[in-house]
Amino acid sequence: MAVPEHSSRAQAEGLGKDGDVAVDTMGRVLNRYAALGADANRGNTTLTLSSSVGQDLDALQPISAGDLLLLMQMQGAEIGGENSARFGEVLDLNGAGLFELIEVSSVDAANNRLVVNSGCGGLKNSYQTRGKTQVVRVPLLRNLTVSATGSIVPKPWDGQSGGIVALQVAGSFVLNGRIDASSSGFRGGSKTSVGSMRLANVGSFYLSMSAQDGGNRGESIAGDASAYVTLGQYGRGAAANGGGGGNRIAAGGGGGGNGGLLPAWTGQGVMPQNTTGGTFAWPLDPGYAMALASQAGGGRGGYTLSDGAQDPTVVAPGSASWGQDLRRERGGLGGRPVPNDPQTRLFLGGGGGSGDDFMDQSGGGGRGGGLVLIDATQLAGSGQILANGQSGDSATSTQSGGGGGGAGGSIVLAIPSVQGITVQANGGAGGDQSAATAQAGGPGGGGGGGFVATAPGLVLPLQASGGPGGSTRSPELLAFPRNGASDGEIGIISQSVSGLFGGAPLCAVADVAIRLGAMPSQVMRLEPFTLQVSVRNHGPSRTGGLSVPLELPPGVRLIAFSATGWDCTASTQGLLCRRSLLSVDEQADFSATVTPALSASQLLFGASVSSPASDPQPDNNRATLTVLNGDPLDIRFAGGGIGCSLSSTASARRSHGGLAGLLFLFMLSARRRRAAR
Repeated sequence: MAVPEHSSRAQAEGLGKDGDVAVDTMGRVLNRYAALGADANRGNTTLTLSSSVGQDLDALQPISAGDLLLLMQMQGAEIGGENSARFGEVLDLNGAGLFELIEVSSVDAANNRLVVNSGCGGLKNSYQTRGKTQVVRVPLLRNLTVSATGSIVPKPWDGQSGGIVALQVAGSFVLNGRIDASSSGFRGGSKTSVGSMRLANVGSFYLSMSAQDGGNRGESIAGDASAYVTLGQYGRGAAANGGGGGNRIAAGGGGGGNGGLLPAWTGQGVMPQNTTGGTFAWPLDPGYAMALASQAGGGRGGYTLSDGAQDPTVVAPGSASWGQDLRRERGGLGGRPVPNDPQTRLFLGGGGGSGDDFMDQSGGGGRGGGLVLIDATQLAGSGQILANGQSGDSATSTQSGGGGGGAGGSIVLAIPSVQGITVQANGGAGGDQSAATAQAGGPGGGGGGGFVATAPGLVLPLQASGGPGGSTRSPELLAFPRNGASDGEIGIISQSVSGLFGGAPLCAVADVAIRLGAMPSQVMRLEPFTLQVSVRNHGPSRTGGLSVPLELPPGVRLIAFSATGWDCTASTQGLLCRRSLLSVDEQADFSATVTPALSASQLLFGASVSSPASDPQPDNNRATLTVLNGDPLDIRFAGGGIGCSLSSTASARRSHGGLAGLLFLFMLSARRRRAAR
């Protein structure tokens, strides 16, 4: 039985709906998660949830009208299947990363459905179930306190839902503990099980259907291992932002990717000169020139199996003198960056690839970091907000490769004032090779840095560093223990976030009203005067993305404007001003100085306000104002001569200059009439 839709005024009780919350224990989960059970199209107002236990409507309970939901499609990108380094390039993002926030209008428990706010035209995006779309309940907190002994975490991503911390805090927000989405993102490639000996110096497999040819790739926006089967589940090719698996005997897995610039990606990662032996060993690497030219995303996994007592700072990888699999460059490629944007798409950190296996001794890939999305007015404390990638697992023998580190996740803080908080979305370290034997194989590559976005001007320690590659403990590689495992590259730090939830697609309920005034209220001739525009949000929710066009009548000229906190564009028709955020009960003003139109004794001005929010009182969204000109200047040219008309109040108030001008025009008109004869 459906719960009746409540009134629009109550539809978003707004900030603080869920009251005060204090967290003093570790691992507190405040969000609730479910999976979409049927595709939802742009404009739809109903969401059918999964029928699977733990992913259905019950997983969101208690839920009621006025609750805020985050919809997000986690995967669904289309990737290429070429057996080269281009394997896994994103051909089409499709719906991957699309998200929005929208409020619940009613709950249809009998049909496992939610009805959402229709006041904004329904959903802003289309979402697919095959893209693993999840539905997350977002707490609307009045005050939030996290003590030094407390932490808020998400349910880890399980292939259907999780990996996200999303909160809104209306009032006091004190964080002395942690908000921690580390190791909650896309899953690392699981280690394969290879029990047979393999021929050395065979192939370079970016994709393969056989575990004999390499480890599993990390999970990404293109899916997990089940999605890679049709292309080739194993091999060193990086699937979108997931790290590639180690290719052939004992090669390391690649680190996952997230933040960064895609054109700079090569899959080779960062080859640090300051690591032991790096100055001389890295230039011998076949991928050195590419890594030197540009870096982005995850680090590459290390070399294949060797047992020769050679100097790695002198003898290049692939030389026959290394023995075994010749210490070839066959590590999994690092995952690619993805285009995070707080206003359109956000992503979890990519999982690291697993190392090549022998006898179940390889290292699995690390998980990527999750997503943290917080909207608040202020935040203070000594705590941390984290979305770090997980380190890759270490190989327990030198005949297997270490796992790649997971990429840093994504953090978006729509908070104008933040003090004392540390923010990190760092990549995880590559897995080591823990056995100290004469043989050596490849450690895992480091995970790439994540994505961090905050408001402009904040002075905070913000990090999105790449993770370091792993090392081998083989005594034959003491001169270069990295053995080909490179670092992940730094991600992206942006301080350009503004607006409710950072400008995210949002449907809320806010009664915005506009007033229009003039100073002075009556004008004279062409004397400039000032129009005053006031916009107020009566709630119940904050709103962002306000647009206010001020319309000028014909002939009125804009000569100046003052608009602190607004972004305004002037034109001959008027002034268009936009504002990113307006809190409940907040008023924002701007003014425009204009000159009257010739001959107009009445000037009609108009202004309107709109926002993405659903407005329960649309009647106050527009204002008009008539300004009287007590003494308009009216000069008209018409017919075959010149006519000059002054207002009916022409009298001694006219200056001598005005009378002289009138006499001149009269004489000129008479002269032209005589010439016409």
